[in-house]
Amino acid sequence: MRSRSSPVRRRYSFMLRGACRDRLAPLRREIKARDFGPYQGVRPVRDRGAVQQQATPPAPVSSQLSRDESLRLLGNVTFGRIVFISRAMPALRFVVHAMDGDGLLIGLRYEPELAALLRRVCHVVYEADMLDAATRLGWSVVLTGGAGLVEEPQEVKQAQIRLQAWPGELVDVVVRLRPELVTGFRVAAGPLAR
Repeated sequence: MRSRSSPVRRRYSFMLRGACRDRLAPLRREIKARDFGPYQGVRPVRDRGAVQQQATPPAPVSSQLSRDESLRLLGNVTFGRIVFISRAMPALRFVVHAMDGDGLLIGLRYEPELAALLRRVCHVVYEADMLDAATRLGWSVVLTGGAGLVEEPQEVKQAQIRLQAWPGELVDVVVRLRPELVTGFRVAAGPLAR
């Protein structure tokens, strides 16, 4: 025969449930307020004890970006990669940048070989992106064009103020890139597959 729980035990059980509910309430509100992007509204469905998804995740869709959209996105980030030819081999540097109209100001540390190369206008490739490693969604923009050193002291000072160097780094050299070819693509979530 089952024994009935005592009134004291029932009261403590009720208090314990209330305390758990009160502690979980802020967490529930935070989860409801979060933006889950393309997965917003996808809720698990219980089917005989197993949890299944109502919809499969959306398939990524790649699309070309226009020149204007590419340059606008480039203005949302402050770093990228510059590629140039050094000793007959491609060389790459991780650098900071700031938009300058339709052009780009690039800040980097002084390297004699690179400074000598950029004293005369040479062609370089510049790439910047913003990609989410978890979802594999984002964008990438590539500029190709002539680049040369900014040598006027007043212009260099103004550019150094605009360029946000990495902590502990200095922007010794400022390069102006005038893009001739601008290409970009975006990978976005497609419609939810049902």
